[in-house]
Amino acid sequence: RNKTDKNLPNSVTLQGVIRVQAPSLSKVSMAIQLTEELKAGDILARFQQCLSQSRITESPHKEEVCLYEIGGNIGERCLDDDTYMKDLYQLNPDAEWVIKPRCQ
Repeated sequence: RNKTDKNLPNSVTLQGVIRVQAPSLSKVSMAIQLTEELKAGDILARFQQCLSQSRITESPHKEEVCLYEIGGNIGERCLDDDTYMKDLYQLNPDAEWVIKPRCQ
């Protein structure tokens, strides 16, 4: 018998899918399917859309938050909105992806 996804550890994600966390926002995490065209700014827009649908008015504006690449082969960095996520994921598959306030 083949193992099903239920038998995989929680840290294992489906190929081509990343889990983006947003602990400072009300939505804790979201699974994002990577495509060739997906950019960091697109992920931020999805989170903002979910927040606006939830009618959360105190959420930070898009320009006040950033998608961070954390760990893997890098310490931590704020990604430019034009960063192609699939390309970056292939370079650093062990990174965590976190939306948090932009460093001043």
